[in-house]
Amino acid sequence: MAVYFIANIKIVDPLIYQKYLDACDAVFSKYKGTYIAVDNTPRILEGSYKYSKTVIIKFENEIEFNDWYNSSEYQEIRQFRLSGAECDTILVKDIAEGYSIKRTNINDADYLTLINELNHELWSMYPNIQNEYDKLNVLSDGALVVVLYYDRNPIGCGCLKRYEEKVFEIKRVYINKNYRGKGLSRRILKELEECAVEKGVDTLILETGIKQQVAQKLYESIGYKRIENYGEYKGNSNSICMKKEIK
Repeated sequence: MAVYFIANIKIVDPLIYQKYLDACDAVFSKYKGTYIAVDNTPRILEGSYKYSKTVIIKFENEIEFNDWYNSSEYQEIRQFRLSGAECDTILVKDIAEGYSIKRTNINDADYLTLINELNHELWSMYPNIQNEYDKLNVLSDGALVVVLYYDRNPIGCGCLKRYEEKVFEIKRVYINKNYRGKGLSRRILKELEECAVEKGVDTLILETGIKQQVAQKLYESIGYKRIENYGEYKGNSNSICMKKEIK
């Protein structure tokens, strides 16, 4: 997984800091890293910026970062950076690295594991009515399933079920709670929409629960609009139905 070394630097002694700059490139060239940004005048969007510049360096993995950062050559010149500047440095992981999506079917073992997690969560949210919803969530062998992985571990899923000839229903969209807040539901929905387009579908519909406000906002943000409840959800005040034209 790629990592990014981010340094916010406030130069306090230009002469000492210059000693760091004079030696830095020669040391850095021995290791595997790529400068992504060196900006002396970044655009400030919020808060204040007390630094002279920001530097971002990408390494393909944490091992390559450690090889550089912990090397005797870098530690020797690092003292000039620390003496000549006030520095705040962090290492962050690339969210895009390590993720993959697989198209599969309802008998997939990883999908079934995720559905068990989803069902457990829904039962805790709707203990008095989830039994009726479980009946509506039964899918046939023809349903198309996508599973999202992180480092080969299944962490999310979603399904497509034919509703009419040119209309598919999105079902069972789920992200493990440890991976939420990273935009991963959007990746699943994008994959489902691409699958639907490939099958000549014009419209996607879906149902979500009245308590699932985060999901509602997500769907609205990517173009789904609320509609009158359809099919089995007609007259059900616990359900919200939505639609998106994809052609």
